[in-house]
Amino acid sequence: MKARLEDSLLDVALAGFGAVSEALYPESDCGAPSHRDADMVARARSWFLTLPPESRRLLLALFASMELLGAGFAPALGRFSRLSAARRLRVVERLRASPIAPLKFLGDALKQSTSMIYLSHPAVLAHLGVYKSCDHPGAGLVPVRADALRSAPGATS
Repeated sequence: MKARLEDSLLDVALAGFGAVSEALYPESDCGAPSHRDADMVARARSWFLTLPPESRRLLLALFASMELLGAGFAPALGRFSRLSAARRLRVVERLRASPIAPLKFLGDALKQSTSMIYLSHPAVLAHLGVYKSCDHPGAGLVPVRADALRSAPGATS
């Protein structure tokens, strides 16, 4: 039962992540990769699953609550992902500009966590002109165990 609940929470959170990503990183005329080009939802899924449980729950709660309650900031009824991308962008911008600290933190958390996934994609890095010092494909990539953060010295579980 607990695994099904966590899977459902992950699905709702990924819908919220996708909705925020689509609003913040749309198709572009200037050639910048979009949220689809950066494969953000699939990459976010693998990121969420590799995080320690405490961090994973926080991010899942952030994006699931945005998906289920975020349309209320529009104001509208329904899921956040059902709003147009332009309305979702205005919601995130209003949250980030809010004088109310918790709302500002919410908007900044949405922007920062999606930016981390977007800006780590090779196509985005190439578009920005960021290149590795070595031309060898895969240079600098080190395989990381899924439990690496949990088994690090000083890690708390």
